[in-house]
Amino acid sequence: APQPLLLVLDNTEHLIDTSAELVAALQALHSLQLLATSQIPLAVSGEHLLRLAPLAVAPSQREGGMARGAGATEVVDASALGDGAVAMLVERIVAADHRFRVTPSALPLLASICEHLDGLPLALEMAAARVPVLGVKGVHDALTQRFALLTRGHRDAALRHRTLHNALDWSYQLLGAAEQRLFRALGVFAGGFTLDLAVALITDDAAELWDVVDRLGTLVDRSLVAVGPEDPPRYRLLETMRMYALEQLSLAGQAGDEQATRRRHASALLAQFARYVKGDAGSQAQCEAELENAREAIAWASAHDLSLAAQLTARVAVFTVFSVWRHEAASWLLALEPAMRQPAGRALPAEVQARWWTNLAYTIGLQDDPAASAAARHAVGLWRTLDQPDELLFATVVWSRNVHVPGPELDEASAALRALAASSALTPHQQLLVHGALINSEMYRGNHQGVLEGYMVEREMALKLGLQAAAEAAECNVICWLNIQGRAAEGVERGLALLARLDADNAAGAGNLPWALQGLIEALIDTGRLDEAQALMPRVVDVGRRFRMPTLIRAYALLAALQQRFEVAAQFVGHVRFGNKPMPGDVRNEADETRLTRAHALAVAALGEVRTEILMRQGAGLSEEAIGALLIGDPR
Repeated sequence: APQPLLLVLDNTEHLIDTSAELVAALQALHSLQLLATSQIPLAVSGEHLLRLAPLAVAPSQREGGMARGAGATEVVDASALGDGAVAMLVERIVAADHRFRVTPSALPLLASICEHLDGLPLALEMAAARVPVLGVKGVHDALTQRFALLTRGHRDAALRHRTLHNALDWSYQLLGAAEQRLFRALGVFAGGFTLDLAVALITDDAAELWDVVDRLGTLVDRSLVAVGPEDPPRYRLLETMRMYALEQLSLAGQAGDEQATRRRHASALLAQFARYVKGDAGSQAQCEAELENAREAIAWASAHDLSLAAQLTARVAVFTVFSVWRHEAASWLLALEPAMRQPAGRALPAEVQARWWTNLAYTIGLQDDPAASAAARHAVGLWRTLDQPDELLFATVVWSRNVHVPGPELDEASAALRALAASSALTPHQQLLVHGALINSEMYRGNHQGVLEGYMVEREMALKLGLQAAAEAAECNVICWLNIQGRAAEGVERGLALLARLDADNAAGAGNLPWALQGLIEALIDTGRLDEAQALMPRVVDVGRRFRMPTLIRAYALLAALQQRFEVAAQFVGHVRFGNKPMPGDVRNEADETRLTRAHALAVAALGEVRTEILMRQGAGLSEEAIGALLIGDPR
């Protein structure tokens, strides 16, 4: 009793009750300090918890920042790696192969391994053991089969630590049946989840809320579920835990268990996005957080439940219009189109069909897909059979915006829109939609001054409604039409101000960023400010990659020609003229055509017609990576 002692109780979770009784009995010895390691707290008085998080990966390692300016064979000083996940991984690789050295080019790959393995020390140890045979890249590429890959624990380790799968089996078997069921089900969540979504996944009975809370708390205590610092908190399974949970879900022994769980997951996501209210910051934030979950649910529903897939893709597509997800949302809709044309699709409720066709037209119309007008017209016909005037108005707006040729259909769509607008009192938001659609119609009728003035009015209307993204979209159009009318100096002024606002708002993910850059660069080129235009090229390439959309290079052909990069200019002209895949908005107005024609003439004057033609044909097949390299290339 009088001696100061430290007693360590290591690994108590499988003997938790006995350990708690022992600690309670020993607490009378005031000179005794107790340190217990466990997956769950002892839950005795006087206990202080230190939760151990996974090892971290430094941002500089993820981005390859330490490699800047270094050669491929230069060795990174291991002491500079700090004490996080990468440092441990390197230490264990060197222990397995003393010849291993970290080069700057290998650092991002090592960091990626650490991120994929969630910084879990046991997983990193086993990954390191595979590097001498597979190499760093081989280990990285094999992580999709991590449970087969990570089986090289130490022979003197406990059995549960000899493979990653054994370690997870140990934790899973310590759970009760209810906790196991919840853990398996949570595997369907991608990118995290809320408590409400977890409850919706398990039960429809509100009275069971606290049962789910208790089970979730157990999973958090056992480090099988991570909880974020937000209030209310957001939960997630580390990717290794998620893969194990999905494996157990598929082996749960109950027929249809996985399919039933995924159906509940998709239904919960549909309810979440159906509650989205445009302009409401709260519902927007809730939906933004669930986009990875939406992707997961759509992938399942597209293969198993056409009705759910149609409703989900339509609801999510509306939400993604002004985000980096817009292109992917369009791909979800387009992938579903063949099924929607089949009898199964035509047998869905008329409202489901009408909303789906409306949002297909809306989304692909933003990419100037010529099929958008037919899809919108079909949607209008469906909504006319239903008593939902607001939805009919929106579908008619989409139809009007996507008829790009003057003539009977454009006149019909405009007349239908005006008739609907006159038949009822419109909300301010509806007034904005109708106004924008009618501006668009005037553009195709050649009323350029009317279009410019209309977009300026649209911007003010959007600002009054607090619709920042819509106001920024209108401003992009104002800049474009200033350039078309030869007022590029004004375009530069407005373009610089818009880009500054987007940057100040940290709007790197805003869907208007590509168009803001495009309008500004065109104005800079037209005013001879070539160096400033060139300085924006790295951003153009980055935005094209993140938004997964083709780079709009019409104006950049002229930029290259004015920089006397005539071969590049000829390739860009050829990519626009002869490329197999038309780009969104390709050569839609006289200013675009004038720039392209001028770039072509300058290339012919410098290179001759034969050489220019050869380069143009080469340019037709340029990849996005090649275009990016040419855009960023040294113009001198």
